[in-house]
Amino acid sequence: MSDVLLMLMFISSVVTVIVSTDCYQCTYNSWAEDQNLCLDPFRPGPGEVTQATCDGMCTKSIFTRNGDITFMARSCIPYADTTDICIHGCFELVRDDARRSCVWCCDDLDFCNSADSVTFSHLLCACVLLACLVTWLAG
Repeated sequence: MSDVLLMLMFISSVVTVIVSTDCYQCTYNSWAEDQNLCLDPFRPGPGEVTQATCDGMCTKSIFTRNGDITFMARSCIPYADTTDICIHGCFELVRDDARRSCVWCCDDLDFCNSADSVTFSHLLCACVLLACLVTWLAG
């Protein structure tokens, strides 16, 4: 029984990396009107925001100037392009006195880039794999 449980835990931790994820795709520019649907709190109605199947990671990017959001995008990037910018938390592309930009990545749930702050799931996968190893060694 413990071997079956161990195998199920392992498979569930790996599936998040293998299976395609659905992501929201939208942009907000402070200089263009009628694009407020992409801002937080993000609660789009049916058909208001594009949805796409992603063979990579969902992202949420925010650019601010003097504390005000000037640009926000929710999108998908292929796994090959995630190595340099997808980390746990905010990956800062620019940060100085007046400007800041952050990119968050996730692939743990469909439409995970809808959250006000997006988290990275590989830490969860590592914890599950560690629990599987401990269970296997103890059994």
